[in-house]
Amino acid sequence: ATGPDDRTGGGADLDLETELRAAATGMAAILAGKHARITIAVRPGLRVRTSPSALRAVLHDVLYQAVIDAASHVLLAAAPEPGRIRIAVTDNGRAVTPLGRESVLRGAAAMLAMQGGSMQIDRHPGEGMTVALPLPVPLAPTIDHETRPHARPTAEQPALRTRPL
Repeated sequence: ATGPDDRTGGGADLDLETELRAAATGMAAILAGKHARITIAVRPGLRVRTSPSALRAVLHDVLYQAVIDAASHVLLAAAPEPGRIRIAVTDNGRAVTPLGRESVLRGAAAMLAMQGGSMQIDRHPGEGMTVALPLPVPLAPTIDHETRPHARPTAEQPALRTRPL
């Protein structure tokens, strides 16, 4: 199921592997001139619910910051957490972000917050930085085994319930 694709609300059920690969591919021209590489670590089938344009913009901003911060390697990973999927962008750059770049990350964090996500930044000057992006998982219908298959649902006993994957 998809919803409006705007940066301030709604969202779509997105395949995370596809989105992370697209984000890495979108950085190819910048990476070529910087002698940097991006490694992707994501289990196939992970899904998030957010605005596609917001997720793509945030991933671009975070990856771009890592590359211009002199990183030679960026790890783009995703893993499930209770009720969320955590995307982490870890680099081996200087982790010294000038004030102007800080505002880019704040803007990305605000965009994520409007989608039900957040951003945490962990800097280790001279060693690198990790930007974590916890995002909500989509809700999926599950069969309520207490209800007979052909029975009509009632307000007290619905045939389907939703729960986080």
